[in-house]
Amino acid sequence: MTARASLLLIFACLIHQLAAAQDGIEKEQEGSTSATTKETSTEENLPRVSFPLADPNQNAVVAEHGDGILPNEHGQIWREFDISSYTNRITDIDQPQQAIIDWVLRETGTDIWFSEPFGLLCASRTALRVYHTPPAVDLVEASLDRFLVNAKELAFNVRLVSVKSPDWRNQAQELLRTVHVQTPGVNAFLLSKENAALLMMDLRKREGFSELNRGRHKIKIVNGQSTTISMTRDRNYVAEVDDSFYAQHQALMRSFPEGWSFFFSPLMSQDSNVVDAVVKLHIDQLERLVPTRIKVRGFREDWVEVSVPQVASYRIHERFRWPSDHVLLLDLGIIPIRSLPLAKNSSSKEALTRASTLLFIEYKGKANRVFAKRSVTLPPYYAPAATRTIISSPVNPR
Repeated sequence: MTARASLLLIFACLIHQLAAAQDGIEKEQEGSTSATTKETSTEENLPRVSFPLADPNQNAVVAEHGDGILPNEHGQIWREFDISSYTNRITDIDQPQQAIIDWVLRETGTDIWFSEPFGLLCASRTALRVYHTPPAVDLVEASLDRFLVNAKELAFNVRLVSVKSPDWRNQAQELLRTVHVQTPGVNAFLLSKENAALLMMDLRKREGFSELNRGRHKIKIVNGQSTTISMTRDRNYVAEVDDSFYAQHQALMRSFPEGWSFFFSPLMSQDSNVVDAVVKLHIDQLERLVPTRIKVRGFREDWVEVSVPQVASYRIHERFRWPSDHVLLLDLGIIPIRSLPLAKNSSSKEALTRASTLLFIEYKGKANRVFAKRSVTLPPYYAPAATRTIISSPVNPR
């Protein structure tokens, strides 16, 4: 075969292949068109819902500029109170006026400020502005007086203790006076400060006694403000596995903050005879880590063990009001608790005990009297120096 004949044969084969490819493309287009027709016919059988097109020049929210006058159909009045004498005493908090707002809302409730009649409550570091009906304004003024009259630091003793058994109430029943409480499983009592000291002495002798906030029971706080005491430790565990890379898998660690947190916000009456306080206690304990084996992908099948935390939690959020010369005692029930802090090398498999847990809250008086330094003269036989400076507290501060 000549070279010319070979070229003609190759050219004919190419033309045939191009023609076959064109026929395949046309068949695919015909198939997609028929499928689209079937889908369209199916959609035609469905009910159609039409939505009106929104006008880009029309806003759904209608607002009026008003006439610049606050609504007063219910006889609302405007009052502005100077609170600088209170806030100027507090230098370590950015917005001390927020405590006033919080306590006003506790006294009046939140509904009256977000419903009819129209009301307004706003506070800056120097002024509290109120616009509402005269009864509501009177409530705000009464709450504010408790801040301005007692704008001082207060001292409290708060002790969180636990004992093995709740039979301590056998001997203490005659000393306790029941107080109403809303949290299920919690009992509240009042007892005199002398009886509270006797009860604490009895508890220390009982089996399993533990003071959970040892060394952190003294609280110094400005009247109306809030403070939080917490003792926690992180428990690390393998939560899941990242097997996105076929070559190897990576364990993903997480930590569980185990321990307790105590929130306290007291507000004294004008004569300092009544304590009004908000108490929050959160306890989170890790009972155990439940091991679970999961299969990860890779070049070969592999099983990895992860842990699922079994958690025991406890919550209380209450507001109490009691005479300042008494001690508030909260019986939290038998709850899971573990003494903290623990040593750094302590075992993560320590047994979590359940114990009768008690919370004592005692008002000690003005902080400048309780934590003041006093010079006390001692007899010659007691010390070589005639005078020593010690830290002490009044016997019964008010």
